[in-house]
Amino acid sequence: MTWTRAPQRPLYSIALGSLLALAIATVPAYAEATPSPTAEVAVHCPRNVTALPKTGALAHAKQAALEAAPHIYRGLNVSERKVVNAYIVRKGTLRSDEAGQCGLYGRTILVEMRFPHELPSASLSQSAVYVSRIKPPGKPSKYTVWAVEH
Repeated sequence: MTWTRAPQRPLYSIALGSLLALAIATVPAYAEATPSPTAEVAVHCPRNVTALPKTGALAHAKQAALEAAPHIYRGLNVSERKVVNAYIVRKGTLRSDEAGQCGLYGRTILVEMRFPHELPSASLSQSAVYVSRIKPPGKPSKYTVWAVEH
């Protein structure tokens, strides 16, 4: 009987394989559910959105955003929040994607806020939300934040 020797793997390939196995084993379980930056995010479009009135819509949307901020941004200090910009979202305006996907151009207001207590973090201290005038069946219409843009 003749014995043949199996090819030997160099030591560095064994070490590299071990490191790779260790890296995979230590990835947190939640990483599997984390979408990639290029993944599309489903937009939940609101129902019963009514037309914006000719006057007062921006002021009402700003107030709705300020009131909703503590509920939306839990864990952040939004105590001295302030609105820095608000505009009616139209096709081609900055940050118009979600409103466009829902067919809500001209019926949605984007409200941008700042949270001074979260500075110096540029990301945590800024926010942008979509607000529309929504009339649930049998109830009066009210300005409601329906999506967070940032």
